[in-house]
Amino acid sequence: MQMIRKGDVVGLRYDIKSEKDDFEIYDIVKDPSQSNDLKKDSKFLNFQKLFKAEALRNRAADTSAKRPYDEALIPAILLKNEKSGFNWRFFKTNTSWTANEKGLEIDLKGETTSINSVLAKSKKNGLYVFTAYINIPASGAYNFYLKATNKFFIKTHQINMLDADFDYKSGTEKTKKLNLEKGLHPIKIYYKISNSNSKNDIKFEWESATMPRSIIPQSAFYKN
Repeated sequence: MQMIRKGDVVGLRYDIKSEKDDFEIYDIVKDPSQSNDLKKDSKFLNFQKLFKAEALRNRAADTSAKRPYDEALIPAILLKNEKSGFNWRFFKTNTSWTANEKGLEIDLKGETTSINSVLAKSKKNGLYVFTAYINIPASGAYNFYLKATNKFFIKTHQINMLDADFDYKSGTEKTKKLNLEKGLHPIKIYYKISNSNSKNDIKFEWESATMPRSIIPQSAFYKN
């Protein structure tokens, strides 16, 4: 069973055979017993498409927990007025892990086209959070590789993409395969500065069947 909720509307589906399977749709406030399926109601047609997209954006394929839609493409995001680069925020925190920024007070913030240029200027210990959209040039399977001086954690959509938090050894490479639709995908990079006197940088690469392994260019990242 799979359930997704958006506001008062809930999508449910059972015995899933593919990513194209329809959701049952209910107004959970007006119909808490879920007795009136609204999937054929014209007012709720957009929710079918939304729920199917969100289901794919919520998880990556996992060999230990296979799903019939593991090879489906994770849908891209439509974005208007995007500009090249990243937004970034810095939080002063002394935790030994890459803490969630919720509840923390922003110490510094800005925009950049290069993460490493921001890290090179850092004079404080704490947490950087970089947000952007990565432009996937063609639909397909992509391998991502990242290694860094310090701990990091990366999300795309609601997917934990690369986790180098607990017991991470500096310079160790982390990798992840994702099936991505052509277009823009949100990306959030957490980077922990634990020694501001040392060199801090990251090396972020990608490859696909039609693209050799290479550093992801600055031109691939957009913000809004």
